[in-house]
Amino acid sequence: LLLRFYEIQRGAILVDGRDIREWSRDALREQFSVVLQDPALVRGTIGANISLEDPAVPADRVRRAAADARLASHIESLPLAYDEPLSERGRRPVDRPEAAIGLRPRFGPGPTVPDAG
Repeated sequence: LLLRFYEIQRGAILVDGRDIREWSRDALREQFSVVLQDPALVRGTIGANISLEDPAVPADRVRRAAADARLASHIESLPLAYDEPLSERGRRPVDRPEAAIGLRPRFGPGPTVPDAG
């Protein structure tokens, strides 16, 4: 309902006190991120997964994304920190870290609430 895949039949959903029907579907959907329950991680390093495997993403932006997800201290406590290798589904060869889970969907600019108009 929030992303208006279905129209509201009764009542209203308010964002900042305004009905979401005040915005076009496209404008509303651009402001939200969907975080899937099954993380989309790939074989590589924690840092590569956070940067979506884009070598042009600066290291400070990767660290900021980890800090925003409240995982930086855990990642930095690992032996290789952001260079720690992961196999599919976010597992390291030796154990099962939770460090990278959920970071891929969080990377990038955060959503904002659009002005109605």
